[in-house]
Amino acid sequence: ILSNSEDRSIRVWDMAKRTAIYSHRRETDRFWAVASHPTLNMFAAGHDGGMLVFKLERERPAYCIHANTLFYVKDRYLRRYELGTSKDLPVMAIRRNGSSQYRSGPHSLTYNPAENSVLICSNTNNVETAYYELYTIPRDVDPSNPEYVEGKRSPGTTAVWVARNKFAVLDKSGQLIIKNLRNEVSKKVHTPPCDSVFFAGTGQLLLKDNDSVTLFDVQQQRVIKSVRISKVKYVVWSPDMSHVALLGRLTLAICNRKLECLCTVT
Repeated sequence: ILSNSEDRSIRVWDMAKRTAIYSHRRETDRFWAVASHPTLNMFAAGHDGGMLVFKLERERPAYCIHANTLFYVKDRYLRRYELGTSKDLPVMAIRRNGSSQYRSGPHSLTYNPAENSVLICSNTNNVETAYYELYTIPRDVDPSNPEYVEGKRSPGTTAVWVARNKFAVLDKSGQLIIKNLRNEVSKKVHTPPCDSVFFAGTGQLLLKDNDSVTLFDVQQQRVIKSVRISKVKYVVWSPDMSHVALLGRLTLAICNRKLECLCTVT
């Protein structure tokens, strides 16, 4: 259900959960009309100064590229696409339903080639219901009958690998937690305030807040470098990890391995 309120906000409601799953608010004027597209994943909302068009759900799948292989989530399956041969096969079946806490779609995926494991993070803007899943990919894959794999689920806004057998989780309070492959807590790390984390090489992370990105050494628990760029959504490393692209809402920044900014595009 789409709703329009006197507090200058519009909301999308999940009828099964009976909760709001998305909201958008205007600071200076209110919305007057809301209409959904009959066939597309969109709706429009008219306000005092114009109109906004929204997507109800994310259309880009959670994916990760390793060497010449693309892993991605589609429906109830983790799939593998070979870039050289164009083969697209299901690797395993994963659970995409269950309790209301675990109904959000996948937002990000990271692959660990050493342990043949993946971390899948949920697609939710609510830190109270955000979660991640840890899966080990079967060694023997039958594309005609993909094996169902039970993942280890836990609350957390972001989860990324930091070592061969360890990964970092940012919980709803902003605490960074290091866990092992059994999903057990190894240690808690004090970091500057952040709302998301990205992989930055073994033992290092990129910490993102609303106005900057910080290169952080997990082992030494110290800040290496920070760069000011607002609202970063994506981080893309070069194959040799010598350069990184930080994609913000209105800015693209190219930095070197030490997070020294080489150029920006606005």
